[in-house]
Parts: sequence; structure tokens; C-alpha cells
Amino acid sequence: HFYKRSYYLVINMRCLILTTTLLFSISSVRCSQPGAGERKARLFSMFSLINFPNDECTSSDSECGTCMTASECSGKKGLVSGTCAQGFGACCVLRLDTCGGTISNNRTYIRNPGYSSTYSTAGTCTWTLAKCASNICMMRLDFDTSSVSQPSSAGACTTDYFQGTPAKTGQTTPLICGENAGQHIYIDAGAYNTASATFALTMTGSTARSWKIKVS
Repeated sequence: HFYKRSYYLVINMRCLILTTTLLFSISSVRCSQPGAGERKARLFSMFSLINFPNDECTSSDSECGTCMTASECSGKKGLVSGTCAQGFGACCVLRLDTCGGTISNNRTYIRNPGYSSTYSTAGTCTWTLAKCASNICMMRLDFDTSSVSQPSSAGACTTDYFQGTPAKTGQTTPLICGENAGQHIYIDAGAYNTASATFALTMTGSTARSWKIKVS
């Protein structure tokens, strides 16, 4: 009987050791599962992948656009044309096709009403060039397309002409008329004050005109 009891005791101890080992292994597996903090970190990493700056981008039509989300572009009444930020962003092209208005976004195109058809209505179109940041010193206007009445025989712009007015300091720009595609000008934006520069086109007669000017 002593030997039988000893045998049973050895078997029971072996079972106890085996059971303890299994419980320890199961506990180890459970403890190795990712905690809530790690899951949050992984989710944060996924969202950080689509966080991108509003950099300049080139649209599908080779125009200058701004990289943003499609919903942001829609909110600015822009046109999504191509992608950016490794496919996570939308290349948004901003345009203003009216005779006058306010430009408040960088890289916005001023175009004549009905562009790419011509415009022959007389009058004055004035655009306010609002700064997108208070420290902006200058506004640059690039004439991608600019065709208005030619100067007179004396070389003066009398029928149609563009003119820029600085926000705070300096003098107005010279009158601009005729063909000026590929040219650009700078207008003082008046840094650190609430004033805005303006840009105007005065038109007389019924000349067929066309313009597309990028403001940046």
C-alpha cells in the first residue's frame, strides 16, 4: 500500500505540474494581446498618413492647383483635377469667372465670364485681392492669357486696360493693355494691416477680350 500511495502521489504531482504549466501558458498568450493603448496608437498612425499640407500641385490639365481633400475643394467651390499627396489628396483648381469679386485663396485663377469664349461687354471689373495670411507682403499676378484692346498709335492704353492698386503703400501699377500672355506683375499687399490690394480691368467698346490670370 505504501508503494501504491507513493505512485499515486507522483502521478498527482505530475498532473498538478502539467495543469499549472498549461494555465501559465494560457495566461501568457492572453497577456501578449495588444492593449487599448497600442490599438489607439495603431489607429492614430493610420489617420496620420492622410494628414498633408496644402502644397502646390499640378492638375490633370496642367494648371496650378492646391492639394487638399475633395470635401475642402468642394467647400471652396473648386474643381478637383487629379490627385496629390501620394493619392490621398485632391488637386483642387480654384477659379473666379466673374467680372469682379474677392480673391481670398492662394493660387486662384481670374477668368473672363464665359471663358474660354471671349468677352465683349463694356464696363469695369474690380477684384479685391484679400490676403490669406497677415504677413503677406506682395501679390503676384501671372497672365496665362491676356488679350484686350491694343494701345493707341501713340502707345497709350485708352480703350481697355488693367491696373493694380496697392493695399497700403506705393503707387498704382502702369496701365496694361494689348497682348500680355506669359507676363507677370507684383502688387503691394500691405502686410500686417487689414487693407487689401485691388486689380481692375476697364473696358470700353465691344472688343473681343479674353483673360486668365493666376493670383498667388
